[in-house]
Amino acid sequence: MPDIKVRIGGKFVSINEQIKEENKQYTDGAIGNLQDYIDNAFKDGVINETEAKKIESYIHMLENKKVELDKIVEELLSNSYLAGADRVNLSTAKQNHDDTYGTLITTINQVISDGKADSQERQQVDTAFVDYRNDLSVLVTMIERARKAIENARAGQIVDETRQYVDQQVQDTKNYVDGAFKDGIIEDSEFRTIKQYLNVLQAIKAEKDAQYSKLYNHPKLEGTPKTNLQTAKQDLDVKYDLLIQAINDAIADQKVTPEESQLLTLDSPILSTNCLFLRLS
Repeated sequence: MPDIKVRIGGKFVSINEQIKEENKQYTDGAIGNLQDYIDNAFKDGVINETEAKKIESYIHMLENKKVELDKIVEELLSNSYLAGADRVNLSTAKQNHDDTYGTLITTINQVISDGKADSQERQQVDTAFVDYRNDLSVLVTMIERARKAIENARAGQIVDETRQYVDQQVQDTKNYVDGAFKDGIIEDSEFRTIKQYLNVLQAIKAEKDAQYSKLYNHPKLEGTPKTNLQTAKQDLDVKYDLLIQAINDAIADQKVTPEESQLLTLDSPILSTNCLFLRLS
């Protein structure tokens, strides 16, 4: 089949490039079997009873495949994460698919009803198959795009929730450190509490390190984006170490100088840069 491009949602979709291997069963399975059998059955212009029954059985198989597609699309459209153009494109592709599916089945049944198939009828069936295959391919493409859109939306929500949590932990640490440093004296209880906050930040950093490693080692991340990510990570690691060291040095003698206190303000390069790292996801 040539590379067909269809206009969907204002964009031209390249069908052959978009179809996933796992979905080829829909175009190469039931529909392929039906079309192959009909091509052979129509050659002599006569459809005997056996051939008519066989065609009906293949149509039934195609109907079962359509039921599977119906369920997949219904599930995707009922997902609250699917919105905007992705939802509209999927819905439009499904409607177009259903229309050409109905035309295909109706055309086949009309042709075989009298047990004959002339050249004009064979051409009608061929055209119906082409139209259906095209719309089926578009639908499969839109299904894949919808799935990706849902996963991206879910991931986005997780990122937002994670950022809120990390922001709160960083802010809580800063607030407590600011309060403890005000009088220049770190009481024993304050010392222990600051250590607890640092442990929380350390746990968050370990989690973000793992996320970075997974992203950095992703096979699709390469070239300049990969280099930029690595450079940013190395810089942020240095700043994080400086932050933790600065806090530990400041509380080690349980006394805080004005210089040490200023070093740990939220406006300092050390703390603000590490806030960016702790929000990495």
